[in-house]
Amino acid sequence: KLLTKAKSESTKMTYRNLGNMEDWMLLVFSDASLGHLGVIAVGGQVLIMVNIKTGNSAIFHWRSKQIRRVVHSSEAAEAYALLDAFGDAFYFRNILTQLLGSRASKIPAIAMIDCKNLWESIHNLKPVEDKALMKTIVEIKEFMAMDSVVQEVRLVPAGQQLADGLTKQGQKSCDLMKALQTGKYYLPGGFVVKKYAGVFSRTWFDLSGQKERERQLLQLSLNLTQLKWDSSRQVQ
Repeated sequence: KLLTKAKSESTKMTYRNLGNMEDWMLLVFSDASLGHLGVIAVGGQVLIMVNIKTGNSAIFHWRSKQIRRVVHSSEAAEAYALLDAFGDAFYFRNILTQLLGSRASKIPAIAMIDCKNLWESIHNLKPVEDKALMKTIVEIKEFMAMDSVVQEVRLVPAGQQLADGLTKQGQKSCDLMKALQTGKYYLPGGFVVKKYAGVFSRTWFDLSGQKERERQLLQLSLNLTQLKWDSSRQVQ
């Protein structure tokens, strides 16, 4: 049945002219499943470059592989898969910068996930229940706030998640195949980047800055204490 299906479906891939670089946008799709495909956890990523005016698109990366970490929840699997997707986006953005110059580093990017719990954790709308996952959430925020890998993490329905078929057995990948075959893709919710203030708080950079301020305040307090002690000795 699998061979018959593979032979009956078209394997055509279309790559259209993306036009001016100023109209490009990088779309990052990330999905994960826990307990599917006979392994512990599987992550899938799809990277698309699209022209926001014409809808012309070029899918230049897709992947499905086992998550090589012990996970205890679907949120953890989704977080690790998203972190891997950010790493892929960071790598390909650097390649584009080397090929096309510094303008490529300014191409906006949006990441799509279908896990509401992860989306809420990234945007500080709810605390992370799995405390071991906090480090990964912070790393995701660092990719956004400091490295500018993506400017928005958007929550989309599972039916609009292009990477869904890469992580679940029997799941159809009609939307992904359509984008590959037609060279066209239109993003659900539009191409306007929506920034959330909660994403850019409590990164490692912020935490280290807070510790540095605490250290400075402590040092200042010690200096003032020493100054008062010296003054009292002089008066005596």
